[in-house]
Amino acid sequence: MFDLSFWREILSQVFLPMLEDIDLAIETPSRKNDKKERTFYLNTMQSIVDKLNRFFLNNVEKMRPVISSYIDIVFLFMSTT
Repeated sequence: MFDLSFWREILSQVFLPMLEDIDLAIETPSRKNDKKERTFYLNTMQSIVDKLNRFFLNNVEKMRPVISSYIDIVFLFMSTT
């Protein structure tokens, strides 16, 4: 298992940028009108967050110190979209 500082880096340097890239793909004018592709990206984003939620729940004791960072990142993302 990674140490907590590494998990914070994963969340801020991998997870958040990944969500932002997916959001950008959804908002691209050529894709914005493509309902099938937009649905795919939204489902992908939902799946990623769902899997991370499950991971944190299944490892709550070990991951407790970074859960607040994860929640902050999810809220930050939601507030910018």
